[in-house]
Amino acid sequence: MAELVYILTNWKQIGVDMTIDFQPADKIFAGWNEGGTLQHGDFQVALYSDQGYPDPDYFKYIFQSQYIDREQADHSDANQNIGGIHDKLLDRAFNKAAASLDPKVRQKWYNTWQVTMNKKAYWVPLFFRDVISTDDGRIGNFKPNPTGAGNEWNAFEWFLKKGKH
Repeated sequence: MAELVYILTNWKQIGVDMTIDFQPADKIFAGWNEGGTLQHGDFQVALYSDQGYPDPDYFKYIFQSQYIDREQADHSDANQNIGGIHDKLLDRAFNKAAASLDPKVRQKWYNTWQVTMNKKAYWVPLFFRDVISTDDGRIGNFKPNPTGAGNEWNAFEWFLKKGKH
């Protein structure tokens, strides 16, 4: 709620009035056939929490043009581009990154995606939840946590192993 008050206050200063429509999760996040608010594009601004995976390829379902469910004849839960984003550069970046196993090529195209997202502000994240993963053995007592608590749940117990830095 604090985030919403902050947004309302700041947008009011630039002449934007908002009408709040609190919807239950089973309405806003419902699929196409269930009349989901997000899938049908029945919003101007949406405030909700989302999460992804360490490999950025997952985000293609959220940002590539072919995953806009309301524009498809056959609806699918994989179609998560609820913003209706049409951007040929984003489409190309995801296709080029996915087509290569070379880490440098993948990094180049995923960087293109990130820079484009920031320049065009398709999303304006209010905050990020840290997602940490390690497998090189340098951090002691690191225990991945796949729950909503995030991986930093036991960060106070971590330590750098001697001779590993």
